[in-house]
Amino acid sequence: MMSNRIADRAPSDIPERHSVRLPGRPALGAEDRAAVEGAALVQAVLQAALGPEAARCCASWIVEALRAGGTSWHDVMTDAGVASICLTLLDDGARECHALLSIARCGSAARVAERLAAARLDAMIGTAGAVCHAVNNALTAVLGNAEMLLETEGLPADAQVSAQLILRAAERLDGLTRKTLRLGRARRPGPGRCDPHAQLTRLVRKAAPSGAEAARLELSLAPDLGTPLVDPGAFDAAIAQLLDNALAAAPPGGTVALRAEREGTPAWPGFAWLRVTVEDDGPGLPAAELAFPGGGFLAPGRSGGRQPLGLASVRAFATALGGHLEAGRSARGGARLTLRLPVQDVQAAAP
Repeated sequence: MMSNRIADRAPSDIPERHSVRLPGRPALGAEDRAAVEGAALVQAVLQAALGPEAARCCASWIVEALRAGGTSWHDVMTDAGVASICLTLLDDGARECHALLSIARCGSAARVAERLAAARLDAMIGTAGAVCHAVNNALTAVLGNAEMLLETEGLPADAQVSAQLILRAAERLDGLTRKTLRLGRARRPGPGRCDPHAQLTRLVRKAAPSGAEAARLELSLAPDLGTPLVDPGAFDAAIAQLLDNALAAAPPGGTVALRAEREGTPAWPGFAWLRVTVEDDGPGLPAAELAFPGGGFLAPGRSGGRQPLGLASVRAFATALGGHLEAGRSARGGARLTLRLPVQDVQAAAP
């Protein structure tokens, strides 16, 4: 039986992991029953793990984290020192809602760096979102006036060319702001349930290019992948972005491979790790991107200096679900990107 006394536990670099089934997803900004009951259930777990005083100090943060959704972090002082808590909310919008808790009493350099990268991405998403909203106000006027000029009768030819250039530039900027604003939605995806096998098969078929020099897409799926509790559209967007990046980097006649399997080690009680790996034989990621791919979306990408907003959105999605986005060098010579997500494991969850 687990002891509730902090002094009885030796500090460990391995976090404790708890899964708490909640009565429902709390409404954002509302004092509803689900928020009150869910916070009480999570607080009871923290009280057993960290002690009554530490759990009381987390009370308001728990409610805020449950209402916000996604993944949130909090540090609290215990009798044994500072403990770092990570809470991820996963639900299908109907009958399943779970709070996944990770409690670490000894912060490793890797975990600290990962948390800082997530905080940096959040800060950039918030700043970029505010800038994009301001830019969009000006873009509305630019696009409207450029379109009006092009419809003006008797406009000189050189003025028409200028209006067309203005319109195209404004449309490109509009597309960039739209992609940037999607980062915020990736960081807080909606509820739902996914069928990874069906969705990955469909995405690979849809992304497969045609033509004699087109890259070849390979697919390898394990039979039992578990069930991600997230909006299927958000899952599709993340995987599609990994495939798009790999296909853009692959040389003519190259190969892109997607492999999905469930890891043997558990993620949280009742949840396993789904690992989706996409590899290509292109030039590989820049060295600065290997440690935290997508962590700095303002840096130029590897294809034509484009802004790698898509990779940042995949990282935001992984962070929201308590997962990870990792990068490395592929055996094919290009990039290897691995998305690890917690998936519901029905067999493990059964009594």
